[in-house]
Amino acid sequence: MIYVETGSTDAYFNFGLEQYLMERVDAGVIPGPVLLFWQTKPTLMVGRFQNIHKEVNERYAKSKGIQIVRRASGGGTIYTDMGGWQFSHITRNVNFDEIDFAEYTKNVTAALCAMGVNAYANGRNDILVDGKKISGNAQYVMRKGKVHHGSLLFQTDINEMVAALTPSKDKITSKGIDSVRQRVGNIADYLKTDMTPGQFKEEMLGRLLQNVQVYKLTEQDREAAQKIAEEKFGSWEWNYGSQLVFEVVRERKFAGGKMECCLNIKDGKIDRCIFYGDFFCQGDIDVLIDRLVGTDYHESAIRSALREARADQMFHMISEDEIMECIIL
Repeated sequence: MIYVETGSTDAYFNFGLEQYLMERVDAGVIPGPVLLFWQTKPTLMVGRFQNIHKEVNERYAKSKGIQIVRRASGGGTIYTDMGGWQFSHITRNVNFDEIDFAEYTKNVTAALCAMGVNAYANGRNDILVDGKKISGNAQYVMRKGKVHHGSLLFQTDINEMVAALTPSKDKITSKGIDSVRQRVGNIADYLKTDMTPGQFKEEMLGRLLQNVQVYKLTEQDREAAQKIAEEKFGSWEWNYGSQLVFEVVRERKFAGGKMECCLNIKDGKIDRCIFYGDFFCQGDIDVLIDRLVGTDYHESAIRSALREARADQMFHMISEDEIMECIIL
């Protein structure tokens, strides 16, 4: 295991660093696997396929200086601040496009349990304590590299989390702060002894890192990561460029997450298409979108396009029939 200290609380930079290190692991320059353990200033991290305008209280975020960034991974929007931590595992992707949360969450769960916190993983991508979410996890792959990253709520400001998010009713009801406290929790509340966020980091790293090598980022590394941060994660095109107006909008919630399909139809054919949601994609969703655009808007043609794009293998825990429900009546 190679540990890298990011030296930054800027989410744009840290996501840029994730991608840069994954490319280096993929190329064999860094042998991997790599672990990052990092914090952010107050930030809203939106899932790769989500509609920011639906998930985030943009006016509030702007007034409080809360950073908004779109992750490269699927899943839902999370709020992070200096009271919490993020962890990133960067590895070569042995089984290309295969999403596996348990492989990465089990060590985090075991570390928390060793600290006296009765943590356990749920069915999809969360870690819970006493029924409350303390960690959300997501993954993405590029070529032969994989990034698994997760959040750890330690002493996160739940009031700010509530004010900055505008989640759908099927996730958190609109009853206010009390309902959120029933759903999420801070790890610090479950520890037997008081601990600062910095002490928690050291405890976790001591349990997560075995046979560790420490890699110190060079100035060249930082410049390369910053370039990705500025050109991708900090850009308007990446964060907001896909927020378009559509004629046909269909939304469903499945075991694999919420999916919304937005379409424009012209002369009986799909003219424009985009998928929103907190689902996880196991391949390149643009392959599916490119196949759907130009397809006749009726069931047989759409189903044929889905099969040609292997859509049933593209979405984690979402079937072809379920995808059809989001596209056509």
